[in-house]
Amino acid sequence: MENSELITKALNYIKTENKKSDITIDDVATHAGFSTDYFNRIFFAHTGFNIMEYVRFSRLKKAAHLLRGTNNDILDIALDCGFESQRTFNRVFKERYRMTPREYRTKKSM
Repeated sequence: MENSELITKALNYIKTENKKSDITIDDVATHAGFSTDYFNRIFFAHTGFNIMEYVRFSRLKKAAHLLRGTNNDILDIALDCGFESQRTFNRVFKERYRMTPREYRTKKSM
């Protein structure tokens, strides 16, 4: 598929910069060398996500991994994954996984 290398570059950027809570579509598009509108379209064509959906998905995936594999405080995990507060993290996590981070940790550690 066209632009695959640039999409990979953007995915790597998202992975390394995901800790920053203020990452934007413009940041990712600029890093990949595209205008925001065009990049959002090709990113969706390659991944099935718009850019900010993917950023959230990536953050939640990392958080779930940390909840399963560490005993880190949930607030620390939230901040480490780029969420501005535990409250936001709890809400978004519950939307995705249908349980709170604490419930997820308890269930996955059984």
